[in-house]
Amino acid sequence: MIEYRKVFIGSVCNNNCLHCPYPQKESRSLSDIKADLEEKGNCDSVEIFGGEPTLRNDLIEIIRFARKVGYKRIKLRTNGRVLSNWNALRMLVSEGCYLYEIKLWASNHQLFDSLTRAEGSFYETFQGIQNLISLTSSGITNVSPFVSILIPLVKENYFYAESITRSLFSFRIDRLTFSLWDASLPLKDVLYCVQNAIEACTFSKIWSLTEGIPPCFMKGFEHHVSEFLESIVDGYVKAKKCKKCVYDDVCSGVKEEYYKSLGEKSVEPVKRSSYLGDLKILKNE
Repeated sequence: MIEYRKVFIGSVCNNNCLHCPYPQKESRSLSDIKADLEEKGNCDSVEIFGGEPTLRNDLIEIIRFARKVGYKRIKLRTNGRVLSNWNALRMLVSEGCYLYEIKLWASNHQLFDSLTRAEGSFYETFQGIQNLISLTSSGITNVSPFVSILIPLVKENYFYAESITRSLFSFRIDRLTFSLWDASLPLKDVLYCVQNAIEACTFSKIWSLTEGIPPCFMKGFEHHVSEFLESIVDGYVKAKKCKKCVYDDVCSGVKEEYYKSLGEKSVEPVKRSSYLGDLKILKNE
């Protein structure tokens, strides 16, 4: 998987999500953001995230600067609402921003808007997705954008993971990620819903991944664990029991907040796995 330099642009947002990881609404200065972009190391790809990037008046300048310092791929992590405006989307695409990850909370407007606490956010987000999918056919660009959907799993929506997934089948989605955002969720209950959603993705030929769910709980679905594809350390911890697991050398562990909530119960060591060899190859690529 491509390694991205992740640059946080602040936490100002047009949603007021119930499960927002950035409760303090603060912006970052353009000079600080440019300084972060310059520290690119060997990365030639960058992910711009935090709050809602599309609200910044200087986002185009940020993207142009990223190009100037040598980033070949620019990924925008967004709630998608501003993308419902063709002019705004056109401007982003004209600057070479073709990679988008959009957070999707639900497949009906009542639940969606109750989680974002922003009336009309459901319709704007889905229109933003539709606009992205329609870019090539509209003649605006001959490059198809990569459209990734992130479904944050929380107590209010995890049961609907499959229905949210199926609501996207009429679109041309490139990837779906089921991300564990609520440390109070019982993993075994979540897994039943997530695995059904993954199987629906497989039948529809949509690439699907999980985020924040330890591989020891993903028996039979280990190849969907995104942490095997990335070198993730920050925000993850290993339980004592992890040393007994066959995945110990290739696994990032469990998210800190989940470990704090459940302790050693947050992992279940695996003794044998037919996927281990393939996962080691993935991890080292």
